[in-house]
Amino acid sequence: MALPVDRRRQTRKRAGVARIAERTDIAARARGVLEELSNTLNARFEPALRGTLNDLEQQLFKLAEQARNNAEQELAYASLREVKRGRADIGPRFAAAIESDLASFDREPEPTPASSVGPKLELMQEHVFEEDLALREIASRAEVRASEQLYELGHRFAVLAALPVFESERVPCGPQRVLLALRG
Repeated sequence: MALPVDRRRQTRKRAGVARIAERTDIAARARGVLEELSNTLNARFEPALRGTLNDLEQQLFKLAEQARNNAEQELAYASLREVKRGRADIGPRFAAAIESDLASFDREPEPTPASSVGPKLELMQEHVFEEDLALREIASRAEVRASEQLYELGHRFAVLAALPVFESERVPCGPQRVLLALRG
């Protein structure tokens, strides 16, 4: 699933993401640490992502085979086609999102106009709401399991950024940020 360098560059340019190599305001040693971390994370996540997509394709195929009517079967096959069509872009998009998050680790997220006034209230589709809840639950469980490591990682990123200790939600390679990159 590893992509040629040219394709990775195209993906990053299209997505408009920040790149670690472009952060000349960061010390060379810190930039090297961030690049190494990005490479390590991508090497760890790539096989897991590939396996997850394989499992998803198998489950969708089983659903299509076990469908009780043509409409259910067509829906499962359409979902399977969609997964296969987008599969090649998922890995590079995820890698670009992780790198962008690492490259901008010391920058506060820009507040949106709605968040500066107060929380924006809107109706959500049920599946979007359920997906959001599931992702929050996954992130919360991972944060509880790795709270000590996330705390230490928050300290390390704070030292690199010369900022106060990062909360677990702000740690670039923490559970919440990784899930945001996957959702991306």
